[in-house]
Amino acid sequence: MTIKCLRNELSDALQEIISVVPSSSMIPVLNHVLFKIEGEKIEMTGSDMEISLISSIKCESGEDFQTAIPARLFADIVKSMTEQEITMEFEENHLQIQGEHSKFLLNCMDSSEFPKFPNVEGNTYEIKSQELLGMFKKVNPAISAKGEGNISFSSILLQTFANELRMVTTDGQRLIIAKHWETGDLNSLHLLIPPKVFQVLSKIVGKSVPTIHFIVGDREIALSIDNKMLISRILEGNFPEYERVIPASVAYRFELNTHDFLQSLQRLNLLVRNTSKRITFKAMDNELKLTANDPEIGSGEESLTIDFTGGEFEAIFDVKKMMEGIEGIESKEVVLETAGPLHPLIMKEKESDKFLYLLVSLRKP
Repeated sequence: MTIKCLRNELSDALQEIISVVPSSSMIPVLNHVLFKIEGEKIEMTGSDMEISLISSIKCESGEDFQTAIPARLFADIVKSMTEQEITMEFEENHLQIQGEHSKFLLNCMDSSEFPKFPNVEGNTYEIKSQELLGMFKKVNPAISAKGEGNISFSSILLQTFANELRMVTTDGQRLIIAKHWETGDLNSLHLLIPPKVFQVLSKIVGKSVPTIHFIVGDREIALSIDNKMLISRILEGNFPEYERVIPASVAYRFELNTHDFLQSLQRLNLLVRNTSKRITFKAMDNELKLTANDPEIGSGEESLTIDFTGGEFEAIFDVKKMMEGIEGIESKEVVLETAGPLHPLIMKEKESDKFLYLLVSLRKP
């Protein structure tokens, strides 16, 4: 059984596939890529049982068959080769990869051991790819890697209201909401999605891909990008009623230059980034003073001009988390609102409802 294909196409597809393959799995076949020949097409699948990526490229082949090949080793070998075209030969669960000056032999597994995936059926939707990835970048800071036993801390809420799409994340200390509006109706969805879905999307969606089509089934969501299909299970769990923590009224409101504010925070962060990470936020009249202090290192102070309503205000915040909120602001001016020093601080864009970042204040040490 002989197959020929372009090395760069095979390598690019394998590099994307290994982004979903677990680095080490107790189920040996999951460390492999399912390699299937159908006519003049190679279809490759990688999976960690929660997320699966299917990718296809063209080839020259004499017959249909399938096997399971060690994913990372296969990807590394193909990437290291320099030939424009490579030849692969399969015989009795062995793969021989051959170029002009190279030859490798890999042991394969029985493809029947690879998990079967459902055909996702349901409503189909379409969304602009760069908008979707931009939303993920904004909400990503509040995703907890460990989850702390709470699924809502380690997942993304994908929610729609007619033509409005929301991504929402929380880690218990902050809440992030990013919004986007499409021209078509997205119905009413409420889905908990693993963050890895969007991490993989960021790797496989180029700027030449304007839209992503996705199908929402009963338990899975499938996203289609050119010749690729990304399938993920929909997580089971309850996301907090996040709108209840957003205050209906505020007592203090600040408007200031986004760029200047971020630069001030970045400078103060140099003092406390390895220790307390705390800065003091104090406003009175039309001036905002930011101070950082570490007894063993030193102290710093920044002063900014602001438009300010409310009385004198002072609170303490985590400087890194505050910077991550400001980094999601696209407008020249950022609006900060709060009900008081012991209440959460809301960051949002001036005259825009597409981003909200809610950050709790810290208690005095």
